Amino acid sequence: MTNREFYNAIIEANVSEEITSYATAQIEKLDECNARRRSSKSPKQIESLELAERIYEALTSEPKTAKEIASEFEVTQQKVSAVVKLLEDRVVVTEVKNGNRLVKAYSVA
Repeated sequence: MTNREFYNAIIEANVSEEITSYATAQIEKLDECNARRRSSKSPKQIESLELAERIYEALTSEPKTAKEIASEFEVTQQKVSAVVKLLEDRVVVTEVKNGNRLVKAYSVA
């Protein structure tokens, strides 16, 4: 049983006004804590957002592969692929031929 479920059970039991008020206040504290947790960003998340912005500023209308971007920013291709997802609403993803296979390439709209 979670704390929220416990406090909701207390509220539903309607034992007394004082206990119901306490349970309601505890649920409000849980909500505040959860909101703070959602709004705060870890150092890794902040680093990824900063990298995403730097990558976006470096993109042009000419498509670049993750490998090209990775070498430019000295990060891994996997990091570029993950970070570019943060830019999905601002970046155009196309497929370009790389040898015998198609790879994703990124450019600005």
